[in-house]
Amino acid sequence: MASSTFHTDACAALKRHYSAQDQIWISTQVIREFIAVLTNPKFAPKPLLVGEAVQASRYFHQRFIVAEESRAAFSWFWRTFLLRVSAP
Repeated sequence: MASSTFHTDACAALKRHYSAQDQIWISTQVIREFIAVLTNPKFAPKPLLVGEAVQASRYFHQRFIVAEESRAAFSWFWRTFLLRVSAP
């Protein structure tokens, strides 16, 4: 949301990564939470209808690699990243 205190910094970070041609990933959980927040009057001053929030979420699908949620995908992530970080 443009009114968020993090919006400017987040946009700048995305621009840096796009310029560097980095792959940017997002999980489907983040997209679901994005929709939930935008449609909830407790969190959004002007909540969107569900269809409007889904339309807004297409931004993520167009610009990020959406991480598959499955046991195989998690196992690949675990082997590729997490074990390398924790290895001595």
